[in-house]
Amino acid sequence: MRKKFFRVYQIKKVFIVGIVLVFAIVLMSKPQAAILSCTQALGRCGRIIVPSLFPFFVCSSLLVGLGFADYMTRFLNPIMKPLFNVPGSGGLALILGVLSGYAVGASTVASLRERNLCSREEGERMLAFCTNSGPLFILGSIGIGVFYNQTLGILLYVTHIIAAITVGFIFRFYKADRTSEVIVYKKKLKVSKPLSEIVTSCVKASAINIFFVCAFVIIFNVFVDLLILVPFQTSTNVIPSFLSGLFEVSIGAVMTGTLPILSMTQKLIMVSFLLGFGGFCVHFQVIGMIAKTDLSIRPYLIGKALCGAFSAIILIILLRFIPLPMKAFLPYGNNITYSPETFENAIRITFFYIGIAAAAMVVLYIITLIVSHKEK
Repeated sequence: MRKKFFRVYQIKKVFIVGIVLVFAIVLMSKPQAAILSCTQALGRCGRIIVPSLFPFFVCSSLLVGLGFADYMTRFLNPIMKPLFNVPGSGGLALILGVLSGYAVGASTVASLRERNLCSREEGERMLAFCTNSGPLFILGSIGIGVFYNQTLGILLYVTHIIAAITVGFIFRFYKADRTSEVIVYKKKLKVSKPLSEIVTSCVKASAINIFFVCAFVIIFNVFVDLLILVPFQTSTNVIPSFLSGLFEVSIGAVMTGTLPILSMTQKLIMVSFLLGFGGFCVHFQVIGMIAKTDLSIRPYLIGKALCGAFSAIILIILLRFIPLPMKAFLPYGNNITYSPETFENAIRITFFYIGIAAAAMVVLYIITLIVSHKEK
């Protein structure tokens, strides 16, 4: 048994080393293409990823560090426990994951586990359905930037959320027979550190996380451009578009949306699957986020595969009742006055959703204070 395991491990190691060597050779043989791809990825990080994710990283870290997750646990436990078999603090991870992006949900779950506000099983359940794409990416970059239609973006976003909730309900049965090893979240969490230290550490950790995310986006962008798109030498084939989406979701979604050989329905279904799956670039980001915890990555990967499948199936069902808008069939570029990739638009949309999240948090905070006062 040990020899078999050692042999499989060596095969995997040799396979990975082989891919890295091929990647290094391609980088040296095509330096200009690598530099151009890296530059494009850096531009996307500056225009979209940093303004849309960094404020939410800080927000999630502060909410957990200041003890707000404990209030949410006490208030949302009657909702989250029956539906998803996770503590109420999972509501914080779900809300931030839905309003921001993949990495923020994973970062919030990791913070909850590090502070012992959830058990290992509960954290793994939350990872499966709390790491989702944010509205800025789906509504802006995909809905308007790719399909030039906000209605299609809303349809994809609603499908994405329904699929995530469905996966969460399924994963409530994951290791359900095991009793929770944590009861700390039922008690009031006291913040012992000074406020200045908490704010400083949260901003510092968020800065590290955003650089971590951008680094993976850059390396996967170069990887896809040089090892997937170059061998096919065409952007009109379904195979390179789908493979690109499996590795980096934004590239695959953009390529799929411009495929002339697919109908609009086929494009939407394929993009919906890619958004639900997330891509290996996102998966490696999540692995890095939970590296300091004891959470397993396997439930997360199974959950994302299910989320991709459910996203496609749910969209097929919705399209039977919701006809596609006629503007979706118009040639690209007609009367387009919105550019989702400009820095100003990214900042505007980012703060709009931050305002929604902040208002929701304030309302929940006031309700929990009232409830706790009545209990006393």
